[in-house]
Amino acid sequence: MERESVAVRPISERRDLKTFLHLPFEANAANPKWAAPLTSDEWHRLDRTKNPALSYCDTALALAERDGRAVGRIMGIVNRRHNERAGEAVGRFGFFDCDDHPETARALLEWVEEWVRSQGCDRIVGPMGFTDQDPQGMLIDGFDEDPGIETLHGPRYLPGFVEASGYLKEVDYVTYFMTTEVPDRVSRIAERLSGRSGTDLKSFTKTSQLKAYAPRILELMNKTYLDIYGYVPLDDREIQDLIDRFIGFLDPRFVKVVEHDGETIGFTVGMPLVTPGFRKARGRLFPLGLFYIWRAMKTAKQLNLLLGGVLPEWRGKGVEVLMGVAIMNEAKRAGLTRLDSQHVLENNQAMRSTYEAWGGQVYKRHRIYQKDLG
Repeated sequence: MERESVAVRPISERRDLKTFLHLPFEANAANPKWAAPLTSDEWHRLDRTKNPALSYCDTALALAERDGRAVGRIMGIVNRRHNERAGEAVGRFGFFDCDDHPETARALLEWVEEWVRSQGCDRIVGPMGFTDQDPQGMLIDGFDEDPGIETLHGPRYLPGFVEASGYLKEVDYVTYFMTTEVPDRVSRIAERLSGRSGTDLKSFTKTSQLKAYAPRILELMNKTYLDIYGYVPLDDREIQDLIDRFIGFLDPRFVKVVEHDGETIGFTVGMPLVTPGFRKARGRLFPLGLFYIWRAMKTAKQLNLLLGGVLPEWRGKGVEVLMGVAIMNEAKRAGLTRLDSQHVLENNQAMRSTYEAWGGQVYKRHRIYQKDLG
């Protein structure tokens, strides 16, 4: 397929996959806030023998080339497990990067639309990954802010290119910014709740403790995320894969769990802002990447919340307050003065009201687009 001197071709050879993974470095060369993901982690995502999600996702990868040089990339994804659960026939586009030429974006999107149609889908959404645990949502506001880990932070021109290709808003994620100062009235509520019979706040001090408890946290995530856009419950293999990939990057102090009579009913997971370290590492852990990331974690002034959830029957009963106060006080003790909420669905009014009651302000917005292919 050719569009104004741009040729799009499907790829599968390892040599082309290397180009596919390297292309974001070129597409974001003028993007000062972009931070490369770890190349080893990206290879893991594409490896069917390592990424459990690829057992139920069909994929197609393509490069856009101009004059023999790669100038864009895209992936088509059909998550069969999600479609079966939701009763939909929806495809996804992800891993979408291109140069500052609208014809490149148009050619890539037309290619992925044709592939999605060939898989029996009548609609396409994106950018999304294989699962909810992959980066998703295109940045449309907050380009001058540091991205959190596992979030997309593309160039300013990209949303306009997508919209020019006929894509409309599907859903937005907002990100809140606030200080780690806990309002007095909130602290008083947390103090009352902490003395409630049968309810215990659990903290961790060692990675070994957290690793042993992590499956319970992710099993609870399966129960609490069922109504979240695009979420598909994780199976045992996916749970273990997430633990193996991320446990080494987590500081146990910033994981809080609430139990009631021994049952896990709520959790929250945070991480100091490590983006400056990833930016310097440029996708590599060695020889110095690991040091850059470790130093960024130790010198950070901001805590990014990665995950959190409360069982439906316990929502609105103070569990969120108990965990929130605990993790913010932990952040203050560690010298962290700011907090980033990470993605919050714009229609999640309960969560948004909580952040706003604590003084949070929206400072970033990501969008998932959709297009009817019927």
